[in-house]
Amino acid sequence: MRLRTILAGLLLAASPLAAQSINNPGPSAPGEWTVYPGSYNSQRHSPLSQINTGNAARLQVKWVY
Repeated sequence: MRLRTILAGLLLAASPLAAQSINNPGPSAPGEWTVYPGSYNSQRHSPLSQINTGNAARLQVKWVY
């Protein structure tokens, strides 16, 4: 009975943390999009500079799903 009480307490204590991380995961690392449109305000802009106007013509399709 005591083990069941401890497990229930742990589950209840962890649930607000899980909900907070799902609803508001916070800032992500540069180049990593946490949501489909890139950010919560849907800017769809990446500050990365690996692809630019000088090398964009050399892009190739590597896979298609």
